Amino acid sequence: MTAVVVLHYERIALTAECCATLSAQDVPTRIIVVDNGSLSHGEPELRAALPECAEIMRLPSNVGFGRGMNAGMRAALADPGIDSVLFLNNDTRCPPETVRAMRAALEADPTVGLVGCDMEGAGGGDSAPAGYRIGRIFGYPRPCRPGEAPDYLQGSCLLMPRDVLEATGGFDEDYWFFFEDADLSFRVRRLGRRLVVAPGVRIFHYGSATMALDNVRKIEWFRAGHRIFLRKWFSFPLLRSMPPFAAGVARCLLQRRFAAAAASVRDFFSAARH
Repeated sequence: MTAVVVLHYERIALTAECCATLSAQDVPTRIIVVDNGSLSHGEPELRAALPECAEIMRLPSNVGFGRGMNAGMRAALADPGIDSVLFLNNDTRCPPETVRAMRAALEADPTVGLVGCDMEGAGGGDSAPAGYRIGRIFGYPRPCRPGEAPDYLQGSCLLMPRDVLEATGGFDEDYWFFFEDADLSFRVRRLGRRLVVAPGVRIFHYGSATMALDNVRKIEWFRAGHRIFLRKWFSFPLLRSMPPFAAGVARCLLQRRFAAAAASVRDFFSAARH
């Protein structure tokens, strides 16, 4: 059986809609909702909004994406009947065949270690491919072109088998919100396992549901995640990060997003001292 780990924070309606689609899957599925330290409500309010079959794990504070997902993963793997875990954003909606089709892609080849799927924009969200390439110079992501093998699968919907979860330990918890999916994909590939996009599977993704595009924290988290990723996987990480940092600051200034530019500068030079 597959366990689906859904990371929840504050937005009860989003999580409730997501879990309603999971409860309608055409294969048995265990649903684990990890409340990542929500402040605006307690467990009774969340419990009342979710399908009866959904389990709730409530964390005392917001521990970031990777730590929150890993908490749910560990709860799932404590059950010997769970053979795979699907990490899923709470701002998604899954057609009834989603889990079955992603399991089929995983089980088709024993060398597969990670399965993703394409996203169809909903409610103002953008459509997004499952697979991305990482630039060899600056370590920045871009969507895969037709026929390209992905360097990583984006983390809104990722299915992993138990043996790979146990070998990798899940997400690297040094990341807070960005690049943990790229890092996980790199570690899966280092094990000699393949990344696969489930054919014909598209889930609905609201996108940017918890953060506005111009949110200063989003820029800070992106910069921090990129810095960790470069330090872990690339030589000369500070040198590689300077051109995209300068371009990002210039773009913010041209758009008169001065707070965002200041946050980017503050974070970059703070990182350079460590």
